[in-house]
Amino acid sequence: MEGVLDIGSPQGVEITVSPGTEFDFLSGAYLRVGNWYPGALVAKGSDNVPIVFASYVPGEYWGADTDRTFGGGIRIEKNAGAETVLINCKIQNATSGVYVDANVKIQSCLFKDCQFYGLIRDKNANPVMLSGNSYSGNGKDSSYVVP
Repeated sequence: MEGVLDIGSPQGVEITVSPGTEFDFLSGAYLRVGNWYPGALVAKGSDNVPIVFASYVPGEYWGADTDRTFGGGIRIEKNAGAETVLINCKIQNATSGVYVDANVKIQSCLFKDCQFYGLIRDKNANPVMLSGNSYSGNGKDSSYVVP
């Protein structure tokens, strides 16, 4: 993937990703869900067949704001629908794995080797919905809560 993939429309839209799908991102590319308009991303992998979000170029980070801590490979913004879920996903080599500012479910995901954080939680995210995740080799820390 190259550039920004915005998931949202004035009427609302839902994108479903099948288990086993792998997204390979170029530097600076990222997904943005529910930024200006309602949108949802449903990414449900399984234990044996996860959904993978990774860098296309070895040694490079993908995601928004490659020079700032609060970027994110997947940005789940305030207009993201409650049906948005990331389950059994692997998010690797992003600036920060996922920035979330909506009441959505992120569970049983692996955040690995991100430049800054695995998961960034902003004010509209419910911490109870962000559970059972694992973190490995992230630059600053596993997660961050925006004050």
